[in-house]
Amino acid sequence: MSSIEILIVVAGYSFRLKEPARRLERAAEHAEAAGHQVAVTMVPASPVFATTLSRLGEVLPSRWRLSPAGSDDLSASLDAAIQASRAEFLTIMDPADGVCEDWLTRCVEEAAGPATAFMPEALVTYGPNYATHGETAFIRLPTELDAGSLSEDIVALPARFVAPRPALAVHSFPRPDAARGWGAPGWNEAMHWWWVCRLLSGGVSFRQVPGSVQYRALPSGADPRCLLRLQKDVRTGPWVSR
Repeated sequence: MSSIEILIVVAGYSFRLKEPARRLERAAEHAEAAGHQVAVTMVPASPVFATTLSRLGEVLPSRWRLSPAGSDDLSASLDAAIQASRAEFLTIMDPADGVCEDWLTRCVEEAAGPATAFMPEALVTYGPNYATHGETAFIRLPTELDAGSLSEDIVALPARFVAPRPALAVHSFPRPDAARGWGAPGWNEAMHWWWVCRLLSGGVSFRQVPGSVQYRALPSGADPRCLLRLQKDVRTGPWVSR
């Protein structure tokens, strides 16, 4: 039996949690049925959302709790939540993300070592006008990624994955840096990919879970195809240095 903790990043456009919670709950229930323990911790992107989340206890599943760590610096809040966790495996997600029902179970049961993270085979992103304009993008992730991949022309990097907590705890999230443009619109996405680059350069390898798909709803005004362009900017910048 393994213990899993889902860290949910709650930002401005995604604090309506009741419906998204049901999707993630199905994955949590599947893992529990397989004998694993699952907890969900909400990490607010700012103190404003911490206040909002504190009032949602009645409509969210009982396993969902609010992280005591919350500040205007999301990077610091995530670092604190990872350090405070006692779970064997962690995954960081947005409440609007959708996952296969067996996603958590398969990742944990295929665990291949203390420094191996698991990513989906494909990522489907869709914009707020999907129903009327079909705004969507299909991104196929590599089969495997390791430190050597950083020098290659990587098609896409995973922003959502499941990994052993000790492997994540030793690599801090990057901090906003206005002088370098880190903190501009799109920062939260770039921050996650920069962190992936740190993990790769630090010896964490990524392995694909065949047949698995994750779904991501993007905020208003976002083009689903922009994620690939943003990832390229991340890989060509000085992202790996600590």
